[in-house]
Amino acid sequence: MAGSPLRAGDPEQLGDYRLISRLGEGGQGVVYLGETPAGERVAVKVVRARPSIGVVASLARELAAARQVAEFCTARIVDARLDAPCPTS
Repeated sequence: MAGSPLRAGDPEQLGDYRLISRLGEGGQGVVYLGETPAGERVAVKVVRARPSIGVVASLARELAAARQVAEFCTARIVDARLDAPCPTS
């Protein structure tokens, strides 16, 4: 799963995750292929705009629900930061 190259303006690092490539882009934002310091490959989703309070609450509920699903049924959530600053390159 290589994706496409990072574009000008894409961050190279988000938190502990080094970004390798873009996996996709949609209405909510961009999904990157990232790598943990230990070398584990992960998908990193960046929400496009600073969400309103209602959107943050909705995302928090979505994360809580996803964490209840067995890992063989969906991607495992390893980290979520709803209050992180907007990424910069």
